[in-house]
Amino acid sequence: MRFPVITLPEKLIMIGAKASGGKTMAARAMTGLSILLGVWAAQASLGADAGRDIPFSLQGWQKVNRNGTPLKIFAPELPNLDFSDGTKDWNIPKSYSFDAKGGRHGGKCLVYYRPDGGIYDYAGITFPVSKLIPGVSYCFGCWIKTEGVGGRGGAGLLVEFGSRYGYMGGITPVEQGKGVLGTTAWKWVEGQFTVPPLAENFVVRPWLTQEAYGKVWFDGIKIYPANPAFVWEAWRIRPIGGVTSDDGKIVIRTEMKGMPLPPPEEVDAAKMRCAINVKQGGRTIVRKIASAASKWIEADLGKLATGDYVMELSLLDGDRKLILAEASEPLRVEAPIAKTAPPKGACTVDERGRCMVDGKPFMPVGLYCYRLDRKNIRDIAQGSFNTVAPYLLLSCNMDSGVDPNKPGAEMKTSNLETVRATLDECHKNGLKVSVPFSEAYYWSTAIDVERFGVSGTNEVIAKTVESFKKHPAVLTWYLADEPQPGVHETKTGKNKVETIDGGAYLKGIYQNIKAMDPWHPIWTVFIGCGVLNHDYRPFIGISDVVSIDVYPIGAKDGHEMNAINLYCDRIQSHFGASHGTPFWAVPQLQNLGSYDYSLKSREDFLTRYRDPTGDEMLGMSLMFAIHGAKGFVFYSYHDLFSRFAAPDFPHRWPEACRVAKTLNSLAPFIMSDVDGPEVEAVFAAGIGSAKGFANDKGKVCVLIAAGVTGGPQEATIKVKSSKALKSKYGLTARNADGSYQFRGKDICYDLLVEE
Repeated sequence: MRFPVITLPEKLIMIGAKASGGKTMAARAMTGLSILLGVWAAQASLGADAGRDIPFSLQGWQKVNRNGTPLKIFAPELPNLDFSDGTKDWNIPKSYSFDAKGGRHGGKCLVYYRPDGGIYDYAGITFPVSKLIPGVSYCFGCWIKTEGVGGRGGAGLLVEFGSRYGYMGGITPVEQGKGVLGTTAWKWVEGQFTVPPLAENFVVRPWLTQEAYGKVWFDGIKIYPANPAFVWEAWRIRPIGGVTSDDGKIVIRTEMKGMPLPPPEEVDAAKMRCAINVKQGGRTIVRKIASAASKWIEADLGKLATGDYVMELSLLDGDRKLILAEASEPLRVEAPIAKTAPPKGACTVDERGRCMVDGKPFMPVGLYCYRLDRKNIRDIAQGSFNTVAPYLLLSCNMDSGVDPNKPGAEMKTSNLETVRATLDECHKNGLKVSVPFSEAYYWSTAIDVERFGVSGTNEVIAKTVESFKKHPAVLTWYLADEPQPGVHETKTGKNKVETIDGGAYLKGIYQNIKAMDPWHPIWTVFIGCGVLNHDYRPFIGISDVVSIDVYPIGAKDGHEMNAINLYCDRIQSHFGASHGTPFWAVPQLQNLGSYDYSLKSREDFLTRYRDPTGDEMLGMSLMFAIHGAKGFVFYSYHDLFSRFAAPDFPHRWPEACRVAKTLNSLAPFIMSDVDGPEVEAVFAAGIGSAKGFANDKGKVCVLIAAGVTGGPQEATIKVKSSKALKSKYGLTARNADGSYQFRGKDICYDLLVEE
């Protein structure tokens, strides 16, 4: 659910036209406004306003123009982006050439020629991200002319972002099918991006995709604000499934694009409030005031009768009686789902984001796999893992003789009873199972949806849930694997293809499952690998447990986990993991070379790629834990048996088991009811994080993980605790002042444990 309201971004550096006195117009205007748009590391408390019915009237208050301020004055100054000064500051490889008279109107342009099979390279010009406004959407485009461009993708413009964390990914209109192919006259090609948090620089590249060839002319490159108006965006992250009549608590996550007020107006963020009016039939039923000083707005609407309402929001600047923004949103209140007596093995989620099995905390330490047989189940259980996520469980037959680590079909020999037998075997060996629906629907039209004597997505899912919802091995229902937003064609039954909206489609499935089984959470994993500005918001409300898959170890010389921090921040921001939404990690186990189908030999595999080491897998897992993960499902067991990776299984499997055993030993801390001590980590070299935990008896453990960038890692760790702590792995020493000194290299970690 989304509606325009308010956000406060992490950081804003303004660049604009020069004003008198040497300041930019933006800088002069931001004297007070920067309080609103500055760094919001400390989240403001809701204080006395939270959850209160407050009689108020906005009569006489002045509304700020909802269109806000045009951003023309903040158009970025990007010297020589248009080749007006030749190739100054451009990186120009040999495949490119500068043509002083070859442009659209006889002006300057850049020419790229790559014949079929030619060397793949690209030109670029780099700018600091301070040239742009965080949170603002920008259009970027250029005029393109082509001659004999063939292959896949085509010509376009590429914008890539980087930071101290490393490469953050790129955006190109080619991804939306706008790449130019063939022989064409001058054509304007345009895309759009939003400046990502943490970015420090960006590169603009006139580009021809790696799978394409031919000759391309580039002219008139431009970057300009896409939204000259002030736009507020918000989405409700709690409750996940909707407001019910017995619980009116809501949490709203907010973001902003543009600027709220014309310069030189000022807003004191600490005094900002959000007025919430809940109306029915034109009559106000509930009035609330909540703090709007942070990017989270929390309120308790109380117990409302079932029915349809309208929720009106007003963002207030109380000092000057200004209404900065307004919004209204339909609000449906439903009766709570009647819960039957919980079956044995029932799993619920609590306010701390923990999975509770039979009322006790359960931290999944698991593995993805294809299918399962008795040997795999036994080996995984004996390897200190407690959970499995088999993609093809619904076509599983342990006695079929088919290799369970290969994606080959078993559909003709599988049925409800063979699946039940697999669940029975898992339960006997102490393994919990995430039951997948990846065989019930696809983001493609390739496979008919038929299982268990029924046909159709909803029918197969209903049959599965009703058949296994009381099985003690079931932990979660695995709703979707890397779902994509937008409209898709998907097969929803035998010879039946439908055009669906991904988010709405999955919300409907979520609601159907919850109506059948309120006793098991629904889990979804979202893509994090190489997808910059991926918008997860269409999927708010489809999942009780969320995950992000991030696999940093690829190339032979890679020794950093730069993507984990970035995507953990984004998934928490979108889904509210810091506000109670359970967050599980999907750490890397596989060698990414297993997915490079251009490799011809094991020698190529070993030359170009490498396995993540046991220490790297544990270091990445601890970084996930520091970011709030309360479950760890490694990807993936079946990849250990892939074509070129299989010879390494004898030494890789013991490493994976060691990591699982260590994570299990930390479960009493990660899953505790007791908050750990405050920890401050100041890195003098490298980048990392640290967090304090305590078990239910108050015993302290501090997790330290580093290697967001490669190279030496050094930090001073201050723990707000009087207890003496000792390094478990020898990378941390106690300083004379009571602080601790951590030193390591590349991806590394340590635990400070109470002596």
